[in-house]
Amino acid sequence: MIGPQQIPKALHSILGFALLVLQLSCVGTESTQSSGGIVPSSANTAPQFKPGFNLFSPQQDVEMGKQSAAQIVHEMPLLRDAQIVGYIQQLGAKLAAKAPGEKFPYSFSVIGTKDVNAFALPGGFIFVNAAGAVGVTFRGRSSREKRREQDMQQRRLGTEGLEVASIGLGCMGMSEFYGATDEAESIATLHRALDLGVNFFDTSDMYGPYKNEELLAKALRGRRNDCVIATKFGIRRGPDPTQRWIDGNPEYVRQACDGSLKRLGVDHIDLYYQHRVDSKVPIEDTVGAMSDLVKAGKVLYLGLSEAGPQTIRRANAVHAISALQSEYSLWSRDPEDEIFATTRELGIGFVAYSPLGRGFLTGQFKKFDDLDTDDYRRHSPRFQGENFDKNLALVGRVTEMAVERNATPGQLALAWVLARGGDIVPIPGTKRRSYLEENVAADEIKLSQEDMSRLEELVPRGSAAGLRYPEAMMRVVNL
Repeated sequence: MIGPQQIPKALHSILGFALLVLQLSCVGTESTQSSGGIVPSSANTAPQFKPGFNLFSPQQDVEMGKQSAAQIVHEMPLLRDAQIVGYIQQLGAKLAAKAPGEKFPYSFSVIGTKDVNAFALPGGFIFVNAAGAVGVTFRGRSSREKRREQDMQQRRLGTEGLEVASIGLGCMGMSEFYGATDEAESIATLHRALDLGVNFFDTSDMYGPYKNEELLAKALRGRRNDCVIATKFGIRRGPDPTQRWIDGNPEYVRQACDGSLKRLGVDHIDLYYQHRVDSKVPIEDTVGAMSDLVKAGKVLYLGLSEAGPQTIRRANAVHAISALQSEYSLWSRDPEDEIFATTRELGIGFVAYSPLGRGFLTGQFKKFDDLDTDDYRRHSPRFQGENFDKNLALVGRVTEMAVERNATPGQLALAWVLARGGDIVPIPGTKRRSYLEENVAADEIKLSQEDMSRLEELVPRGSAAGLRYPEAMMRVVNL
């Protein structure tokens, strides 16, 4: 861990103020000295910084501390000063609003001793123990991350030569569905992704609609040779954006491709997916039209999304399919039934969307009202009612293990997906640089078979409460 002497000077005074807010939230409690961190004793006492932070007080067993999550070291990108300050201030305000003695929302138990409340931030963790001691850890840049721009691992998708970074970037939320958007931050996130070696960007003509492709065009201008652009067609939207239908007609395939090429400002699309299978149009006709796009030089590789095993086989018989994109994560493991066996038999790569359970597996959501009023996830069964609380308990289990591994729960969830096979490429979505950096660092986490088994015991297959989509949307997947 790093002490305050290593925190940028510009940040130090502001961080001290933000943590003073944390201190005030603990007024009225008596504190025992911990082996690091900040120990508030009264409202008039300024926070005392000490390097590091131990979750155990001196009278507790030292050996237990060594064997536990006491040593929380994060080799993660250190956020820019203003970002760190913003996160700490926001969290400080939330803590200060808590009534004395109220259990904080992000809690876990350390080896059966006392509750320690951990607040995960993209730049580090804040810990508050039962005695009221506050500790902060910041994640410094590892040597591996400093080199990542040159040597991020690559994975092959399919048999036609498509290679991409082991972790891609889902761009949907930059334009729609996940609450407020910020174009400047989204563009900065795309630029940061390229700097980190992420070269695989996923979009669709229905995101926005159209706005997401236009955003990528603006952000990636002048960097075309550095990236692999994947977009999709097939979900059409009317004047009312909520009006949607699936279209796999060959004529529309050609029309949609020309529209995407224009909006993206490119002369070819690297990977072109059918977004959803049109049950009214033979897959051979749709893929035949997609194959013509390859022959015309408008598309390099073909993909399908949320297609069933027989559809995949029929499509691949018309033209080599390089990638199948479907939802896959610790709490959505449907592809393990038949899909993986099919794609691996045919040599098709697998692109895992929503590998973080639409953000739930990161631990950032503690209650339904944490979602913006216009966030589409408010309509997702797994985020509603009793399902939310049941799924929150699952995330708590992952968080305990993540802290032991010096990681965030989201990083552990991503590492699990990566470890499920070298033919799988997760594309976690984000619209912020801080979360992007956190996600990319999951590439450094290596899980043993024992780790994998433990995670699958903590989140057993089928344990997620609720469908992954509303029933109407479930009727158009795995066709």
